[in-house]
Amino acid sequence: MPELERVPLNATAKLDLASSWPGEPIQQLHQVTWSHAEHTPQVFLISSYLSDSEVTVIGLSPLGQELWRVFLTPGKPIAASGIEPFDDKRLAQAIVADLQLQRWPLATVNSHLHNARLVSHEAERSVVTNNGEVIWQAQAHTNLVTIANKVRGYTLKLELLDEQAFTTKSKGE
Repeated sequence: MPELERVPLNATAKLDLASSWPGEPIQQLHQVTWSHAEHTPQVFLISSYLSDSEVTVIGLSPLGQELWRVFLTPGKPIAASGIEPFDDKRLAQAIVADLQLQRWPLATVNSHLHNARLVSHEAERSVVTNNGEVIWQAQAHTNLVTIANKVRGYTLKLELLDEQAFTTKSKGE
């Protein structure tokens, strides 16, 4: 079985990406605004499907053109494709890392973090390194989540547009 994808969060902190979602399957569509002090803000859509057998994240232009696709399944390395510059594997890892830090249960994320911990207080989550530095932060408000990656200098604003949960039927139904 291959090792989990290890994503650097800063010089010492790392996150092993989970290849499955620990809850009921769910599909979400977000509008995302990406901001960085040195670049023009970008708006795109992200469609994600999370289940116990896969994590799929697809980035779309505002007009629906697929920009990238990231696919994780248990026991296999991350698979990523996309148009340039979205075909960079490091970008795929960063996208999934942001998703998992923001969405996965606290205990699950903390079991995958190295030299850091994820802390939660009310509607806020923060990744704090072992030396006390806050390197990542997410704040949730109803259908809007703002993520600040303090190391890479970008901010993401994710507005939930649609969500569909899939319940697992028990045998005999």
